[in-house]
Amino acid sequence: MTAFANLFGAGGAPLCSIARGKGNRESAQSIMRNAYFMLLVSGAVLTAVGLVFHRPLLYLFGASDATYPYAASYLTVYLLGTLCVMTSLGLNPYINCQGFAKIGMLTVVVGAAANIVLDPVFIFVLHLGVRGAAIATVISQMLSTLWVLRFLTGRQAELKIGFRGFQPDFACIRRIATLGVSSFVMSFTDSLVQIACNATLLTFGGDIYISVMTVLNSVRQIAQTPSWRSQTARRRSSASTTARRPTAACAAPSGL
Repeated sequence: MTAFANLFGAGGAPLCSIARGKGNRESAQSIMRNAYFMLLVSGAVLTAVGLVFHRPLLYLFGASDATYPYAASYLTVYLLGTLCVMTSLGLNPYINCQGFAKIGMLTVVVGAAANIVLDPVFIFVLHLGVRGAAIATVISQMLSTLWVLRFLTGRQAELKIGFRGFQPDFACIRRIATLGVSSFVMSFTDSLVQIACNATLLTFGGDIYISVMTVLNSVRQIAQTPSWRSQTARRRSSASTTARRPTAACAAPSGL
């Protein structure tokens, strides 16, 4: 999911910044709307594929006969929130590229804080176990999505989301995907490495080894987040600076 969110989110936000820098608000609006359209389409496809093929996918990801019932109960609920994940992750860069970095940061904070609070409630208080954890995660994702959509449909946003009179522009979508493919490949290959690692650990160490590696990966992601955010901010700042240079603006693709 993260890979596809990056494909159309990280791929379209720099183009949106460039269009805004050139004063072409209509083009910037078109880029964001086409990106959101593709986020919804890819989210719907991922949901359908995940629900239909969740059993072989879970075994591919490293589940065993002992852990499959828990993994399946979590995944089948979690997949229902795919559209929320795609919306919050994919549209957040379009908040940042309009200059509202604090709003973009709060998108993450709202979801994370809600998940921290709701997890023990659904798991221990309501005694829903793994399924409760999935329900808490989906609710948290919904809150992040509502936060994003509330901003992008409100007065403060320069570029507003909406599909009134919208028709997909496949040339625009191609440009977005071309720019976002590097982020997509990085996220996708990271997932492939994790799948290979889980398969190896399951063969030589069993479920306990996979559990330990999951904890280690969570710690690694927390440690890497500040560096990743810093690099992303520098890239967006560079894109905005480029958009303000006349020569760069002339060289930028047009035709949206």
